[in-house]
Amino acid sequence: MNTSTKAVPTVRQVAIMGVPEVGGTLTGSYLYENPDENPEGLSTFCWYDGGTSGTIIATSIDLTLVTAHAGMKLTFSVTPVAASGEKGVESFSAPLQVIKEGYQNISDEESENSFLKQRGQFAFHANGPKDGVFTSTAGAFALKSRVTQNVTVVGTQSFGGVIPPEIATYLRNNPAITMFTTTTNFGALVPIGEHNQLLVWGPGIPATLPNLQDIKSVYSNGSSLAFIYKDPPSGENTIGAVGTAATGGVVPVEVQNKLMFDRPKAIYATLDAFTVLTDSGRVYAWGNAANGGTIPIDVQTQLNSMKVDRIVASRTAFCALTESGEIIAWGANGAIPAVTLEKIYDDDGALTVIANDSAFIAITRGRRKAATWGLAAYGGTMSEAAASLAARGNLVLCTAAPWAMCFINESGQAAAWGSAGHGGGAIPAQSAGEETSTLPLNAQALLEQGDIAAQIETMFSNARFSKSLHSRVSSSVTLTNGEAIELTRNDGSFVLLNRHPDGRTKNLVSWGLAATGGTIPGDIKQTLMASRIRKIYCSNGAYAALVDQGTTEGVVVTWGRASQDGGMIPVALRDALSSGVVEIYTIQAAPAPSTATVPAAFAARKSNNKYVTWGAYVKQEEFEPGRS
Repeated sequence: MNTSTKAVPTVRQVAIMGVPEVGGTLTGSYLYENPDENPEGLSTFCWYDGGTSGTIIATSIDLTLVTAHAGMKLTFSVTPVAASGEKGVESFSAPLQVIKEGYQNISDEESENSFLKQRGQFAFHANGPKDGVFTSTAGAFALKSRVTQNVTVVGTQSFGGVIPPEIATYLRNNPAITMFTTTTNFGALVPIGEHNQLLVWGPGIPATLPNLQDIKSVYSNGSSLAFIYKDPPSGENTIGAVGTAATGGVVPVEVQNKLMFDRPKAIYATLDAFTVLTDSGRVYAWGNAANGGTIPIDVQTQLNSMKVDRIVASRTAFCALTESGEIIAWGANGAIPAVTLEKIYDDDGALTVIANDSAFIAITRGRRKAATWGLAAYGGTMSEAAASLAARGNLVLCTAAPWAMCFINESGQAAAWGSAGHGGGAIPAQSAGEETSTLPLNAQALLEQGDIAAQIETMFSNARFSKSLHSRVSSSVTLTNGEAIELTRNDGSFVLLNRHPDGRTKNLVSWGLAATGGTIPGDIKQTLMASRIRKIYCSNGAYAALVDQGTTEGVVVTWGRASQDGGMIPVALRDALSSGVVEIYTIQAAPAPSTATVPAAFAARKSNNKYVTWGAYVKQEEFEPGRS
């Protein structure tokens, strides 16, 4: 008898991790049995469309979802292989349906164009990665390990980083968890057979909780979580919330009654209020009355005559739109002045709306002109140069930093207005109609310094654009020749990236507060120009670019505020971030309008399942979740 023969390798708890939405990344996960005595070798993987006997579409452990995957019903499988060569039996996950767009029925556009991102997580500036692996409050983070299937939570108690012991045990033992966050609280949606339960913890969670079982989707504002129940019995509440009543943590009875016969579709958030959109396009709100939680009677009457299909939120107000371009808004600094509304409707209504802290910009459906409203110091009143360009139309790029806005037209003429987020003091709190001559409206001046404006015009000198009437104006555009141009922002600066069709960097310019990344150091820019930039991420005051350099993939390059925002990689971590990084995540604080440092951090996930964290509130380290 050969006593050296190893047992056939086996796996259990095969699962798919990630959000099944086009543009996201799914990861296969499983627990390899008996790894100490029979270590794992090169196990093989398959992704099937149409069940276990369907078509194999990929053989990697990660699957990036593209448009062709929309509608597919995916199953992941692993065939375990031991290091000694023994091969086990193929094991399968449960199937998962891929959606084209609209995580929890909120589109990428709606989330991207809102001040607080609308994906159930505490985040600003840009939608986070769609892999569902990493979630953060303003000072703690939770991540799921593909290898151990554990949830690891790290951070300070004041930001939810210390989990109650019994909940911690549950999270260690449960293999399929979706995480949600507010500024200081966590929510974990865990399966219980065919049902589920939302577990919540953090300093803002009340002692008395509502029914937290059988939940379909979860949303968040700065302090509270709101959710839609899955197939509630007739006569039962269709939505719920947990948090403080003042911030939307309790749903009023009158809102619940409205939803009995018109089911909720999605819930949107300002920083301390919620609005629910129903299947028939009706809208109801609760939370902080001043910041969108109460809809004025005249606005509600108008909303009841509209079939709303999109909602965008600033920090303090909501704006609702219809497919035909109707538009209405409510909340602090949200009401649209009659003269602005007339400009929008005179050019066939609103095509796109983008919000920042306390202002909105609408791009029209006709000639793609722009109109703004809200606090003047935040971009609610355009500079003369911006207003002139806005009236000419043909806008192709537009985005908003917390206190400044920027757009670019087809000719590459760019305008920025509002405060660039610098000056050493808080921005004056003025209402939309007050005099603006003393406000720090310096974003345009920063754009015009040096030759930035000329470089932007050069990017667009031979550009050709799709003339589709259905394509909305956003922070990125792909030209007909395959070039891509993207406009990224953080608290105090903008970065404009132009890629060749093959992914090489064609040009890269920045402007705004130098300390927050508005100036790219010469050596950093040279490196980025010689790299293929996959994506640029931002914290409050820094940027991190994930790039490929020659044959080396997954390198991280940073600039901006050094220590407290992650703008400089610690020397001890440079090797760890010099290759193999597959995704970057951010831990952000609420934007603050001053030169004071806003604590923020980055976390990088590597192909070897390790993580690297640097910046504020985190250890400057490389670690493997569940094993460090």
